Amino acid sequence: MSDDLYDLRVSLLLGNYATAINDGTGRTIKGKSDEASTWERDFILLRAHIALRQYDVVTAELAKRTTDNAKAFAAMVAFLRAQETSNNEGMKTALEKIGTLVGAVKEWSSANSSLAISAATAYIRDRQFQAAMPLIHTVTTTLSTLPTPPVPAILELRSMMVDCLLRLHRPDLAEKECAEMAKLDDDSLFTTLATVSVFLAVGQSKPDKLREAMTLTEDVRDKNGSSVLLLNIMANINMVQGKYDQAEKYLLDALEKRSTDVDTLVALSVCSLHMKKSSELVQRYLSQLKTSSPYHPWVQNYVAQEQKLAALKQQS
Repeated sequence: MSDDLYDLRVSLLLGNYATAINDGTGRTIKGKSDEASTWERDFILLRAHIALRQYDVVTAELAKRTTDNAKAFAAMVAFLRAQETSNNEGMKTALEKIGTLVGAVKEWSSANSSLAISAATAYIRDRQFQAAMPLIHTVTTTLSTLPTPPVPAILELRSMMVDCLLRLHRPDLAEKECAEMAKLDDDSLFTTLATVSVFLAVGQSKPDKLREAMTLTEDVRDKNGSSVLLLNIMANINMVQGKYDQAEKYLLDALEKRSTDVDTLVALSVCSLHMKKSSELVQRYLSQLKTSSPYHPWVQNYVAQEQKLAALKQQS
């Protein structure tokens, strides 16, 4: 089935956010100008803006819209902003709005699939898997029975289910989910990256899966060009194999592309420790993390551990 927004979805998924915005702004979908088609395009572009933390641009755009899709996206954005500053009350309010919007849906369809994606995104970021997974299951089951199923939305939601299952340490179930995605579209980037994530999760006990994960990732890179996400994936594959020298090369390339990328800086910190690099270098990466992403869960956990260690030293 033709997807007029395929290139924009690929750019968003690979983390090429500026490319998605530049290529998608003002684009029409084969002459369509109806609100549903316009929102499908803008839903991609707005998420690219969010990834670049351009919240004011998104807020201004959403102020013009009154649909439930836009309201759910606005609530998701409010949640993400509140989470960035550890604003628990703001997070709670945003999740309550999302819950109300989800509860008001009488029937899931192509037209409101973005509402489910916005809701599931917020739930997963809040680690509310017990809320995200039933929602994803219900929506994907319903959408799959439609005369013309919205394949991109179904695949995105299923990839989110894979993410949930891996976070819950169930790669066996995640692999089954990937198999269902492959039945729907074996060539989709959603399917490929979800499969790679599962292979990474089981790679320590199944080296052949790591080799396959690298092959799949290199194929994506050859077709779409390099990106921070792909470089991080290839670095992680090497780190699982203990190949820290090669992993560092990928990570430094990723850092050159985006100097404040959290995943890259975290991986570089860990990689440098394994390589017994100087403490000054490790501290430089950690300082960059603390400066650029002070409210990121990994950073907050690291700072908390530092404080505990300092307290223990004072007691001794």
